[in-house]
Amino acid sequence: MQKPVTYIIVGMNRGGTSAIAASFNAAGIPLGESFYPPIFEDKALGTAFRAKKWREVKRLAQQYKASFGTYAWKLPDSIWKLPKVHKLFINPRYVFVYRDPFAIATRVQELHHRELSEGIRNVNRGYENVAKFVKRYQPDALHVSYEKLLLNPKAYAESLLTFLGSDHSDDRVSAIESVIQPNGEVYNRWVRKTQQGKALKEQGLWGYLDSVGDNKVRGWIVASDQGPLVVDIFMNDIKVGSAKVERERKDLVERGVITRANQHAGFLFEITQPIAPGEQISVREQSTGLELIGSPK
Repeated sequence: MQKPVTYIIVGMNRGGTSAIAASFNAAGIPLGESFYPPIFEDKALGTAFRAKKWREVKRLAQQYKASFGTYAWKLPDSIWKLPKVHKLFINPRYVFVYRDPFAIATRVQELHHRELSEGIRNVNRGYENVAKFVKRYQPDALHVSYEKLLLNPKAYAESLLTFLGSDHSDDRVSAIESVIQPNGEVYNRWVRKTQQGKALKEQGLWGYLDSVGDNKVRGWIVASDQGPLVVDIFMNDIKVGSAKVERERKDLVERGVITRANQHAGFLFEITQPIAPGEQISVREQSTGLELIGSPK
């Protein structure tokens, strides 16, 4: 009987780890108890690892082994703590994914406004960590080029299945091929929402564009100072009106999203002109110009 394995997916942030994790999911290997697409990171393990709560990481690793037997784990932060990972996880095997440093640094610059040259140096430091770890520990590992993965997803799928000890059935290969997408739409939406949330939090704000339908724009927003708020509504980046944030949102209070003090956090705006298919509606907080999470729709 084959001994249960923990597959550790290692790479830089924006370096292809989500594609590898998605392919493990497509191959039927769980990625923990609280992972979520499109990034496939287990929330409990990720939180404990980032907080350096090593006993909790080890406890969860043992718990997942008991629950799943074999499972996979992905967190880009792990590239900086590989010897620690090697000690904490049971029977680890690794998939190392490498992407062009310039491509990673450019993506990070776009999303986080970091200096390009520093981004490239950071990527090289990460890959140097991998090289040192591999040389010292000589782990059982699969090394993957992200660029080659995109060019030939079938070859990648077959190499992954070989590494997993699984058969190369057409269904298995096709399932893995189907999730290999460079910056897929779902992933890009997740990135955009993450960036919107971060920008709002920095200004003491939090809110969502809930829906656009029947020419009505609905959503909510709150401010840490509980001051009056106004949102501007745009159609294809052209302002079409504004709405006061004053509608009661008991549903959000009941779900624990906002407090009773903030319950008048909703807005509703009716667009008088028809919204044609393909037109985008966006909502921005008026004083900062920041888009709400989920905007545009």
